[in-house]
Amino acid sequence: MIILFFGKNLYAQDYSDISYLKFYQLTKAHIDKDCFVDINEVSRHRVDHDTIYIKVGTKRIPFVARRKDNGFVNEFKDLSLTYQQTDDAIELRIPALRVEGITNDSLYTSGVVSYYYNNNVLDTITAVKVAFDKKNIAEILFQKSKKE
Repeated sequence: MIILFFGKNLYAQDYSDISYLKFYQLTKAHIDKDCFVDINEVSRHRVDHDTIYIKVGTKRIPFVARRKDNGFVNEFKDLSLTYQQTDDAIELRIPALRVEGITNDSLYTSGVVSYYYNNNVLDTITAVKVAFDKKNIAEILFQKSKKE
């Protein structure tokens, strides 16, 4: 009985190093911090969700927001924006966006697109800038500091 009781409680504990904020909770203290923007609707406990178009070079590319989220373990390092053609081994990933500015209506970010071939990172990167209208933001996710 004791083993079952403690085993059940250990399994039920979860871990997350993510803080979830609404747009109105952003302050100047968030500028220069890495974030992940959850657009349109809250997407916790989902693996793939919303698509956002980001201009990379001269092309607008559809990135899918990806997260490894099993309802128990949610880590900031497992969040990314990803583009992959179904018939190609090349994948583009943006692991996080850096907050560049905040206005009453928008969140301005920048990031780096990394290129992968057969899941191996290539030496090529491209800088991108992404602006989000507050009406399209469900939440902004930040990595918790060690003391939180």
